[in-house]
Amino acid sequence: MYGFIQVLSKIFLVLALILFAGAFLVTMELIISPKENDMDALFGFLFMGACFAIPYYFMKRSLENKLKEPKSLKNYKKFTKCPNCNSSNMIYEDGKYICGYCKSVLYFES
Repeated sequence: MYGFIQVLSKIFLVLALILFAGAFLVTMELIISPKENDMDALFGFLFMGACFAIPYYFMKRSLENKLKEPKSLKNYKKFTKCPNCNSSNMIYEDGKYICGYCKSVLYFES
């Protein structure tokens, strides 16, 4: 599911960037020779760009929140140092804290 959301968010980002680039080009044309139709096109590009940029932002934030460490560790037994190698290098990987040196599990469900 994460892969689908990542691909969809990248598509939205590309579309938003293309539309904002179109708005930039219309703005440059407005500076050179102002016309009423160009102003409508400018607002159209900006609106459509926002329609893709806003969902991209929320999808990206949702992905970042899902990939963060758990907020509460009260259901986990905590070791400050690895019982095998006495290292304090902890890595959060696949929902568990793992020793970065010997790869043994440092946190596990109690």
